[in-house]
Amino acid sequence: MRRWSGVLLLLGVAVLIPRPASAQLFGQWSWDAILGLESRSYLTEIDDATLTDYSERSLRLGLGLNGYVIHPAIARFRLGLDATISTYSGSKAPDSNRWGIFGNLGLFPFSRYPSHYFLSLSKYDYTIDSDDPLATTGLADTSTSWGARIRLRGSFLKGLTAGIRRTDTSFVDPSVRDEIFSNQYIDWTGASGGLNHHYRLERNFRRYGRTRYDLEDYFLTVDEHGPIAERWRWDLSGSAFHRTTNYESSETAVDTGRLRNRFVYTTRRNDTLDLSYTGGISRSDTMESTFQSHAGTIRYTWMATEELHVIPMVGYTYQKADATELDGPSAGVDVVWTRVTGRWDLSLNGGIGGSWIGVRWDDGSQDSTNLYWSAGATVGTGTEEKLRAEVTASVASNELRTVGDPLLELPDLGTEYERIGTQDSARARLALRKRFARWHLNAYLEHWQ
Repeated sequence: MRRWSGVLLLLGVAVLIPRPASAQLFGQWSWDAILGLESRSYLTEIDDATLTDYSERSLRLGLGLNGYVIHPAIARFRLGLDATISTYSGSKAPDSNRWGIFGNLGLFPFSRYPSHYFLSLSKYDYTIDSDDPLATTGLADTSTSWGARIRLRGSFLKGLTAGIRRTDTSFVDPSVRDEIFSNQYIDWTGASGGLNHHYRLERNFRRYGRTRYDLEDYFLTVDEHGPIAERWRWDLSGSAFHRTTNYESSETAVDTGRLRNRFVYTTRRNDTLDLSYTGGISRSDTMESTFQSHAGTIRYTWMATEELHVIPMVGYTYQKADATELDGPSAGVDVVWTRVTGRWDLSLNGGIGGSWIGVRWDDGSQDSTNLYWSAGATVGTGTEEKLRAEVTASVASNELRTVGDPLLELPDLGTEYERIGTQDSARARLALRKRFARWHLNAYLEHWQ
């Protein structure tokens, strides 16, 4: 299948501000206006047969007012109106208009306990030429979004952020129930004893309108990073996921968990000894067993030169799926070469090794030897003090899979024995990092298959 999408920006966004926006900080109000015109074309083909071929044109209008209440350090607000007018050609989608109002309020933005609140309302109308009763199926009628966030910069809960947001959408077709999306989270970041801590608990709920389908997800993430003794560093990352699915009053649940734990010792000549553990677990109501994997690895990084590192390793893996168990040792060696030239740095890596796997089930067993290899490259530029950007690509063959790894944006449920065996993989990652005086910014975009 080939899918093509084109975007042509005919008229960019125009922002009209009579005074600098920063003037608001000094007790002045400001306003802005937005005018935008956009054109998109879509073409979808399968085996040289055209499935969809249509165009969309949109006009966006907006007007905003920025101000304060009593004093900018007490409350700052933004109020606005916006509208989007869309027309379609070559498609059965009806022309539509969206009209909206919104408001944002920030209380005590420079205090130890700043908070933020928002509310937006939207109304849709359509031009429908067809008498087909199904023409209005799935068309939104109104949408309401609201939310709040509070951040604590003082007291014993310093570093805590809590937030809530919710969107309700009603539909033109009265037989379609309202669609709901809600999110709540508590996030804490702090430091003590040289360690950096990060804990986050999050809940997402989604009720779909056209289907009797509900999803409720809970996420828990834990991170501990930093030195724990002279020449020793500790890195711990853990995550847990629980999903409840409700369809036509039938409820199922899925649980997954993953843990990475590393202790790294640095010698006087800057060689490193890396002791690591990676584990995962997965369980589903639709199956009567729990799937799990555990792997322990010892690596030693020998700095042959400043640019060339040789990394021998040994490890042991245990995996279980239903009545099938897999375990066995592995050994291999990786080679990493790096080069820094001006503002750019390049890193190439490759590895080869073998694993001796034994598989046992109720009425038999099987032993096998697997050779594996991997290769990758990373290109980076900049520093974290300004902005660090890295692009990484890697491929691997016959690597052992860990239960709990994401698969197609869903947790691996371990529904087949092959899921606990080996896999081939290809990954690409773009990462951006910046260090500020008291906090760090990390952003990444990753693709794997």
